[in-house]
Amino acid sequence: LASSSSSSASAAATPPGLSGNASWSTMSRSYNVVIFGKPNASEVALLMRRLNNTSFHVLAVGRNITELKGSLKGSSDINDTLKQADIAVVCGGTSPTDLNTCLAVMQKLRWLHSCSAGVEHLMSIPNLAQTAGNPLRPILTNARGVYRFSLAEYVLYACKYFALDQVRLDSQKAKGEWTSFETCELRGRTIGVVGFGDIGKATATLARAFGMNVLAHRRDTGEGEAGNLNGVADTNGVAARVYGGKKGLLRMLRQCEFVCLVTPLTEETVNMFSTEEFLALDRRTANEKGQRAFVPGVEPMQHHLVTPSSRETTAVSPHVPASPPPAPDDDALDGADGASGLAPVFINIGRGKCCDTSALVEALQVGILRGAALDVTAPEPLPSNHALWKFKNVLISPHNADKTTYFQKESVLKFVELTKVYSKAMRGGGASDDDRLRRFYESAGGNVVDKMSGY
Repeated sequence: LASSSSSSASAAATPPGLSGNASWSTMSRSYNVVIFGKPNASEVALLMRRLNNTSFHVLAVGRNITELKGSLKGSSDINDTLKQADIAVVCGGTSPTDLNTCLAVMQKLRWLHSCSAGVEHLMSIPNLAQTAGNPLRPILTNARGVYRFSLAEYVLYACKYFALDQVRLDSQKAKGEWTSFETCELRGRTIGVVGFGDIGKATATLARAFGMNVLAHRRDTGEGEAGNLNGVADTNGVAARVYGGKKGLLRMLRQCEFVCLVTPLTEETVNMFSTEEFLALDRRTANEKGQRAFVPGVEPMQHHLVTPSSRETTAVSPHVPASPPPAPDDDALDGADGASGLAPVFINIGRGKCCDTSALVEALQVGILRGAALDVTAPEPLPSNHALWKFKNVLISPHNADKTTYFQKESVLKFVELTKVYSKAMRGGGASDDDRLRRFYESAGGNVVDKMSGY
């Protein structure tokens, strides 16, 4: 790498207060920070302001080597600068290749923070992936907690979208047609939350506020095969039951009218929601299975007609009813349709690749699903000629359900909050460097990413 850049490039790429500010070279500091982000972005400027006059000294800012060099004073060598970094924060815009190149040089790096919640883009970087076996070098944290409210709101919006039959409302409005029809409440309906982490729990909490019955699923309940299959009590009291494992997932799905996929993308979760999972949601009668038409122009898959006998082979337990349980106090709802009268709705706010798109299209084609709400897709961006665009009963948003007015500010402030935790952990006297890092690892709580599992 070159050790210097032109003065014009440096001026163009340098955020206010970095180069040319004597305080950066004279202030006492304890920890050296590199910011991977667009130099003139508002979130980077906010981060610079919050770190100014603290013990966290910003060495360089940029999305790539050129911008990082441009943010240095004079002819400082970028390699020497990166070698001094204790901490790196990824605000966005840096390619995996550029980040991998930098990480190869950052031999002192102790802490790497992602301003997003998902970290699959980081764990695919070779120079980080090879550290998976060492949780302390570097410690990886994310912005967990920042996106939970906006995504939970999206899920409940999607539920109400289909409960009110918004597709029909829009159609009638376009035709100027005033025709009254029955809708349903969310109260008493069952939603299954697949991925019971921070966002999943926020979704469950909001669903409970709407009077919904909440079931949840996680990778493992910790109670063995029986606990995974039969479900366990939620210690937080948000979900009625928490299931685990493959069989537990299928059992939960057979009870759901709404399903929300919130899982992170890892090797284990790629296409975790596929044919078998959609079949577990199937409420169709044998007659409906034989008569359902396909969407014109969409190529059907071989498994599009599911016979009752083949359906039975996917059943997890003969004790699980094919229809979800009725709403609580159903008689008091005075004529409301029973829970078993609704085809389920599938909602994905996790990662597009966690769902088998071809199986999703098939489930929509044959009527297994009442509809789908997708903030994420595979592929992404979704091509304009993709089959999913053809369905009127599919709500698609371009991965922006969490891109609220304040999400970048909140994400940056999450990192600033963690710097205080880091500083406190590092101040412990008489401890080794690993002991201090371990204190931070344990103190940062839910924002620490398990590099082995990817979340």
